[in-house]
Amino acid sequence: MLLRYKVRVLSPLETPLMSDTLFGHFCWGLRYMEGERFLEDFLGRFGGGRKAPVLFSSAFPAGMIPRPELPPPERSVIVSFAREKAGDDRGQLLKALQKARGILRQNYISVSAWQRIKEGLSWLSMLSLLWKDGAKGDELEPVEEITQSNVINRLSDSVSQEGGLFTRTKSWYPKDSSLEFYTAVGDSALLPVMEKVLLEYIPGTGFGADKSIGMGRLAVERDTSFAPAALECPGANARLLLSMAAFDGLERHEAYYRLKTKYGKLGGGFAAASPTGGDPRPFKKPVLMYEPGAVVLTTDALDAADLLRGVHTDARICHCGIPLSIPFRWVMEA
Repeated sequence: MLLRYKVRVLSPLETPLMSDTLFGHFCWGLRYMEGERFLEDFLGRFGGGRKAPVLFSSAFPAGMIPRPELPPPERSVIVSFAREKAGDDRGQLLKALQKARGILRQNYISVSAWQRIKEGLSWLSMLSLLWKDGAKGDELEPVEEITQSNVINRLSDSVSQEGGLFTRTKSWYPKDSSLEFYTAVGDSALLPVMEKVLLEYIPGTGFGADKSIGMGRLAVERDTSFAPAALECPGANARLLLSMAAFDGLERHEAYYRLKTKYGKLGGGFAAASPTGGDPRPFKKPVLMYEPGAVVLTTDALDAADLLRGVHTDARICHCGIPLSIPFRWVMEA
């Protein structure tokens, strides 16, 4: 079952709405709302060739999904396309080339455009469609504000003298803009508790860093107008990843991607104390992950992988790199 949720960002965000972080907040919601045994049973249902019970995408500007990371087109393809649009006018040819290159660099593609080209996607089909659509979504990216702060010595109530300066990055979203993320529910019995966590726990407690001082305030609602059939593709030969991805076996698939190193941190009660007691150990080991928009050449849904283990000194801690993906047919240019 594929669902879509709308998010209004009511305050600055210090933590981006990425799929693996959403999964972490979801797990803490299960822990606090349903109990530790429920969470342990939920995490035990991953792996072993079984379909993941719940997966999340990252959040994107409303009406948008990430543009596929296809291999760069041959220069001759771009020049030929621009000449077709510009004719014999050299000035118009230059403008057409600049516009085409701008399309190649944009981060998003509209869901409506995706529906029209998912059964025969190529650079030419994307250029032709986005030429009329225009570059959308990129202008909805947040404005980032970087601030510097000093560490306070709580014993002397003064500024620390050595190594006490650190930075924060706050993301400010345009007024009245909204984001969207997708969930894939492998077990419909989990839907009521999932909705309780997404619609009550996360909006009620906040998301990400510094939520205790007002950051990460969200309003979340299910998009009842979303029709999952619109993203199906019967003749697919590839998958577009909508999540951060890293799992054992991913390297066996031919793929095109951008990489991001995630420096995960534990949340909830583990941010204040070690999972086994004592001083907090909030930092996970770095994980190298595919970013949303990666293209994997497979007909498999990629949703039967296991969670990443061994990402923390406490063996019980795991990390979700199982992607939510959608199918499409890639037509390679000659």
